[in-house]
Amino acid sequence: MYNKLRPNRSTKKELILMAQELLQNIQEKLLSESLVFLNPEKACQALFHVLLNILQDLSIPYSDDLLIKFIFHTSFALERCIRKEPFVYPKARILIKQHATLFNVLEKNFEIITELFSVQIPASEMGYVIEIFLPYYQQNEES
Repeated sequence: MYNKLRPNRSTKKELILMAQELLQNIQEKLLSESLVFLNPEKACQALFHVLLNILQDLSIPYSDDLLIKFIFHTSFALERCIRKEPFVYPKARILIKQHATLFNVLEKNFEIITELFSVQIPASEMGYVIEIFLPYYQQNEES
């Protein structure tokens, strides 16, 4: 089910409650069987709050598809970073340069993840995160 909530129709609290069931399913049915080093519940909850803050900072409405993309990529990115095996993504530096405002918002919001998991998220991984948000961010700028 594709769920898109408008910030003016739903409070942050309502949005959190509606997304928790999907987040719980992702955590229990998928991530708990795939993540080796990370606690899936801790990772999901922390990343979910980071996502909500990013959406608020960029004025992007919540959607289930964005939640799924973000949680999947960032959970496995954290796992790769803990193993010191981040993705190599040559396009990342170009994306960061072209979308500096978006990158700065992401970087600011990922500070808590860096502190919580004692891991640095390299530019190559952030390039993929930029690509996750780019269609929503560009669509929002055009409106």
